[in-house]
Amino acid sequence: MVNYSLSDTGPLEGLPALSEVKLLAAKPTPPHPEIDLAAFTGPALTTLWVMNAAKVVHIESLKRLPFLREVRLIDCELSPADLRAIASLPDRLARAITG
Repeated sequence: MVNYSLSDTGPLEGLPALSEVKLLAAKPTPPHPEIDLAAFTGPALTTLWVMNAAKVVHIESLKRLPFLREVRLIDCELSPADLRAIASLPDRLARAITG
C-alpha cells in the first residue's frame, strides 16, 4: 500500500508475485500525476486500487491479467473514453468507480 503521491509506476512493472496494489494518495496529499496501468503485468495481481490520480492510462491493459478480480478507482480524473474502457473489462472483475 502506498499512501503518498506516486510519480512513476515503472518500479512495479513485472513483479511476478505482486498480488495486491493500493495506490492511495488520500487528500490533502497531492494527486498521482499519472498512473499507467500497463505497468501492472504480474500474473498474480488480484486487487488494484488507485485513489486521487490526475490521469489513469491504459485501462484496457487490465484485460490481460487472468487473476485480477477487483478494480477500484477512487477520486480519479476519468474521461468518457476511460469509462468505456472500464465498462469493457471482463465480467469477472468487481469494479468500484467513485468520486
